[in-house]
Amino acid sequence: MLPDRLQSLLQQELLAGDRLLWHGQPRPWRRALDALPAFIGGLVVTPLMAWLCIGIIRANPFNAAVFFGVLLFGVFFVAGVCSLCGPFWAYYKATQTIYGITTRRAFIRSVKPFGGVNSRNVLPHALGRDVSCKKYMFTGRGDLTLSLDDEKGFRNLGDYLEPSAVFHDIPDVRNVHAILLKMRDDYRRPLNPET
Repeated sequence: MLPDRLQSLLQQELLAGDRLLWHGQPRPWRRALDALPAFIGGLVVTPLMAWLCIGIIRANPFNAAVFFGVLLFGVFFVAGVCSLCGPFWAYYKATQTIYGITTRRAFIRSVKPFGGVNSRNVLPHALGRDVSCKKYMFTGRGDLTLSLDDEKGFRNLGDYLEPSAVFHDIPDVRNVHAILLKMRDDYRRPLNPET
């Protein structure tokens, strides 16, 4: 069941003539687990860089070399803090993301933290031949990677022009894969086969 905010976003997303074939959402804890290696790296880097910055300042507090040392190690300290925040950010982002497949397109919608929506539309004519799914063991869940033929598959000016779009950790990934391929093939099928 989707939260009310995402449910209303899904209803707003449907255009005239669109029929929703499938919708889903990633599991937040699974996305947080994917960011765990960065978190562990942050556990090592952050205290080490803080210790180095403090050590440099204590050794000679009024020196130009100290400024550059603190600046250098400070950058790595900030990177370590960001790594510590990674799993929490991934969890939050997954709770605010919805995937959908309609008769005309596939889409990814994410609600931004301070308002607004990130949108990605993948149109059927831009879907490449390689639409792959990676299934996790025994669960039926998995990732669905939509490779794109070209950047014409994206609609809206704010979209990132990446070579693929990924539906992360979706249930029954093989069934969703079949729905997506059917949507693409229905689009490519000529309307009047006799001509």
